[in-house]
Amino acid sequence: AVAASAETLPEVQPDLLPLAPEGRYDLAQNKDGSWYAVQGDSVYLLDNDRLPSLLDAAGVQLRVFDAKPLYHIALEHGGVGAAIVFDGKLAAYLLNPSASDYQAGQLAAEYAAAPAFACAAAPDAGALSALLDVLSTKLDEQGGHDLLATMELPLARVLADMERIGFAVDAEGIRQFGDSLRAEL
Repeated sequence: AVAASAETLPEVQPDLLPLAPEGRYDLAQNKDGSWYAVQGDSVYLLDNDRLPSLLDAAGVQLRVFDAKPLYHIALEHGGVGAAIVFDGKLAAYLLNPSASDYQAGQLAAEYAAAPAFACAAAPDAGALSALLDVLSTKLDEQGGHDLLATMELPLARVLADMERIGFAVDAEGIRQFGDSLRAEL
């Protein structure tokens, strides 16, 4: 369990993302669908204007919690999400594929990722970096970083693109396949 309570943590107010961001940021989504970034003890609420450019910004490395929706955003704006280097949600899946839930708050408690601060505008922000650190370390220990980097993240990008643009379906072929299955049963 997470040792520190929200009452003992310093309260952080969100700030504006620098005009020329650089370095590593940790990104996640609030329950309301809004995105935020954490860098050190700073929290940045990301609007629809700044988020797409951050996803492909040179000199930026993004550790994220759930890359696929971010790939959607990048692709919709002509990018590819090149700054995304780690996905905590995919790492959690690789570490425990039989889990039924992969929510940041639940995983922070499970992995004892203690929050460094509280932020009312992004309740999981204080523990996000610690959670991503723990997941990355555990994935290293199991030798899973190559799988994440070479298979899972590229697949998440492909799936996001397929969901975004769709793919052709042979409706008649599916109907015929269904008919043949029914005939065999």
